[in-house]
Amino acid sequence: MNIDIETLQKALKKFYEAVQTIVQWIHQAWEQVKEIVWFYEECTEERKSPRAVYGYVKNKVMKSQVLNRKPMRIRARTTC
Repeated sequence: MNIDIETLQKALKKFYEAVQTIVQWIHQAWEQVKEIVWFYEECTEERKSPRAVYGYVKNKVMKSQVLNRKPMRIRARTTC
């Protein structure tokens, strides 16, 4: 199998053109990505407003149910 210099040069030239096309496509896509990120950052900066803070509600700790051997609350446990 003989490989001529001319055919090798043609193949490398086509490969170079293909690589240049891919690089241009990536560059255009990257510009679009930067625009989208810029737009997103603008939108998030506008939304950064202080939120209304409502009072903190503590969870009540359940005390012992039995005081002097009498239950304070009677709960019905059913398996319906």
